Amino acid sequence: MITLGIDTSNYATSVALVDNDAHQVIFSEKRFLPVEEGKIGLRQQQALFEHIKNLTNIFSSIKGIDIGAVGVSVRPKDEKNSYMPCFLAGKMSAYSIGAALNVPVIESSHQTGHLTSALFDLNKEELFNKTLLML
Repeated sequence: MITLGIDTSNYATSVALVDNDAHQVIFSEKRFLPVEEGKIGLRQQQALFEHIKNLTNIFSSIKGIDIGAVGVSVRPKDEKNSYMPCFLAGKMSAYSIGAALNVPVIESSHQTGHLTSALFDLNKEELFNKTLLML
């Protein structure tokens, strides 16, 4: 099964396709959001706008893939009030794609995505079912 992963953090738009059966990333694109020189960051409305532009361009290059599920980061971390508007771009895209393809959408946090990708790179599936301390 191919899983589409989407992350729209405050500084980068990331999209990946993972072949879960072959344990292989078959597509990965990350686009950093532009920050004006001399500025220390982006306002959320600007980040959201940049993600929408990036996702439109990235998705137009993905064709003919049989996607079985969509994973998306919808918040910065796994805490009750963890929220940033920039994650709405990914969430909207994920649920639109999931509905159009009639596939499940799995929500996660940006922080969990970092941890899960580290486990994926280890290629030790058994670690996903264990309690781990990760720094």
